[in-house]
Amino acid sequence: MKKLILILALVLLPLSAQAQLVRQTLFENYDLDATTLTYGVFAETWSTDETKLVNTSGSSTTITAVTAGQKPFNSVAAGDQIQFEFVDTGPAVRLVVSVAADKDSVVVDTAITIATAGKLFKYRKWYSGTVAASGWFGGGYCIDKALAVRVAQMNVTGTVDIQLECDIPGTGSAGINIYTKSYSAAGSDLIVVTEFCERFRLGLKISSADDGSDTGAAQEQISAWWLCRR
Repeated sequence: MKKLILILALVLLPLSAQAQLVRQTLFENYDLDATTLTYGVFAETWSTDETKLVNTSGSSTTITAVTAGQKPFNSVAAGDQIQFEFVDTGPAVRLVVSVAADKDSVVVDTAITIATAGKLFKYRKWYSGTVAASGWFGGGYCIDKALAVRVAQMNVTGTVDIQLECDIPGTGSAGINIYTKSYSAAGSDLIVVTEFCERFRLGLKISSADDGSDTGAAQEQISAWWLCRR
């Protein structure tokens, strides 16, 4: 429990209060299906379109353009994050896009209520893949560094496996595996990283099979953040 509180404090504390701590999101409530390693990393910056409003029909996981045909989600794909600012009701709300069937609407992982008049939103891209070039992010500039992992729920045969790799570009070598762990149940960890490398990446996989229907409690929810003190 103390470890979970520490992880949440580091991840959720505003960056302005964290001195020189830089936080990069790798996975956010990710529904893991693959039995081979999938690597992922979110863009560090958010983008926005200041003219195209979106709304919902009551509380819903479907978000739609206020004006049909404006295509507010033209640059958004499944796996990306979108963010809404609700100044009067609390902090910003971040959602993960589950389905981006067209450019006028998306389906997100958690229901939200947006008034008929609509709101603007920000988005950031998620880059993922399974090949040698997938999922790398910089880390050579870090004085101290750590990986925070939270497996909020899982429903698999076998385990959820994580693998942290590092690399020194230009040496001709593939990524070096520096940390692995297998989760047989939900849990959280804060892993201090001492290796000196120019870049890192985190891979996730299921050791045997995904048992669930990918809805509700049968859906994996895995998050990971890279924490770096410059």
